[in-house]
Amino acid sequence: METSHKHFEKKDIQTVLKHILLKDYLTRWANVFMKASISKPIKKCHFADCFAGRGSFEDGQEGSPLIAINNLFNLQREFQYSKECRFYIHTVELLESYHNMLKQMAEQSSYPSQIKNHCGEFKDHVVPLLKSTSGYPALYFVDPFGYKGVHMADILKILSERSHEVLINVMSYSLVRNYRIHNNQEELSDFFGVDELPDNIIEYIRMASNDDVLSNQKSRGLFEKLEDQILDLYVLKLKSSFSEPMYTLKKRIYSPLNPNVYFHLVFATRSRAGLVEMKNTMVAFEGLRIKAEDNYHEATNSRKMLYVDDLFSESSSLKVYDYSDFVDGIIKHFNNIETTYGKIVDYFLQYSPLTFRDIESQKSIYDYSTRLFKKNSYINSSSHSYANYRDADNVVMHIRLPSDYLSRIQGSDAQVEQLDLFNMG
Repeated sequence: METSHKHFEKKDIQTVLKHILLKDYLTRWANVFMKASISKPIKKCHFADCFAGRGSFEDGQEGSPLIAINNLFNLQREFQYSKECRFYIHTVELLESYHNMLKQMAEQSSYPSQIKNHCGEFKDHVVPLLKSTSGYPALYFVDPFGYKGVHMADILKILSERSHEVLINVMSYSLVRNYRIHNNQEELSDFFGVDELPDNIIEYIRMASNDDVLSNQKSRGLFEKLEDQILDLYVLKLKSSFSEPMYTLKKRIYSPLNPNVYFHLVFATRSRAGLVEMKNTMVAFEGLRIKAEDNYHEATNSRKMLYVDDLFSESSSLKVYDYSDFVDGIIKHFNNIETTYGKIVDYFLQYSPLTFRDIESQKSIYDYSTRLFKKNSYINSSSHSYANYRDADNVVMHIRLPSDYLSRIQGSDAQVEQLDLFNMG
């Protein structure tokens, strides 16, 4: 409770960045369904803020519930083409004082009847929430202080609804708190959905308890690898629980302005369209992050530790990724097998920095697919319609690239670069 009150005194940089990502995706998500409602009978879309807090910060900045209220209701009011689709906002908050503030916020909103506030623990309200959101598009934002009260079984219940998505805060660094208390070990097991915690989590907790870990290059690298393994464990549990595809993305929320606090947002959806939009959000986030840090740095005169940023930053991954990396991924995962364009799209969206389409840079799954697949004697494709990811499962592909294909195109690219330099000279 004390940690919660301190958190809401002033929005820290990590929370600023988290809300930037949430707001960007929430806007994309809402626009998709508003536009779809022109031709489809979509009358309700739900947003559930499962650890809502008080709604706003003492310094006047928006909390996640107010971000949802302002953005979703503004979109509903301004959208001219459909009057049928309505957004419904649900909050869950344990503290009664915060719950009362959320109720007051709802009453002052444009559409108070479209907001439902619940008081209590998230795990006790999962079933009532699902009764309200079942059968409709819904985005659940699960943002706890740590991991208590967030059980994998409940996340899987939410995702069992085909049109439901989850954005969850996995605060890996908070795993170290009071780990030796038996009840907390049980909570951790429930969080990951395992009977017993694996050794890599226990080793991570041991290292995180040592303040000198991040100051040592070698141990810091091992620490980061363990952290990735923990995130992979969580993602694997989500994916393995469904026979049909479960798409996931993860984004580290970190800032050199406050290097000792960071976490990961994990996104899960059963919709390829949702995966495409969240990937767009996560790529756009890197540019928005830099602007937000500059503004925050100027407003607070905070210290920026650039050497730590180099360790955690993901901003350079898309810049250094090129066509040869895409071809390498195709050879490693799809060569000499029958597959579909859908599986290729799903793989590169989840495991590469690429978005599906980027008209400005022409550096995307679509652009690289067109470059590699069209007029290639080593590739048979039932269709050359690579611009439509929704029908990508219907495009059957046989890829049989020779073992030296990558070296061939790398040599070709080098010749093109030399020719460009010659022409410039």
